[in-house]
Amino acid sequence: MKKLKIITNILIVSNVILAILFSLFVYKFYSLKGQIRESAVGSTLHYQAYDSENNLILDKEVNDVAGLNLYEVLKKDEEVKFKFTMIIAIKGLEQEDGPGARAWFIYSETHSACKNAVGHFCGEGAGTMYLGMTNSFVFKYEVYGTSIDEE
Repeated sequence: MKKLKIITNILIVSNVILAILFSLFVYKFYSLKGQIRESAVGSTLHYQAYDSENNLILDKEVNDVAGLNLYEVLKKDEEVKFKFTMIIAIKGLEQEDGPGARAWFIYSETHSACKNAVGHFCGEGAGTMYLGMTNSFVFKYEVYGTSIDEE
């Protein structure tokens, strides 16, 4: 019985310590997140969209974006529509279904997730791509792989 009481006390103390450490972590995380947003002044996001004939249909620039992800910035643009965090329409051009269908693909020469990939193709979704001080993205309405095959 004495061993059970000792084990219980050890578990209680360790849980209290873990709760304190977790609280400190959450506090530091949110204060750091605020500092990142304050340092976002001067950061830019430039994005363009091209239709299937490679005509420019959208060209915009947004300021003070560092620390946000691409989805958070683009969801404020009324010309870009999402399903969850996937772009499904830009300027009324919606993705298609079926084989050989067109969809919106993201390319970037500045984002770390894309700049070293073949053709600067971004294999990640907009919700996971956090923005830095200078950001440039191109959205192309195409059949998967056609842009990469042309290069």
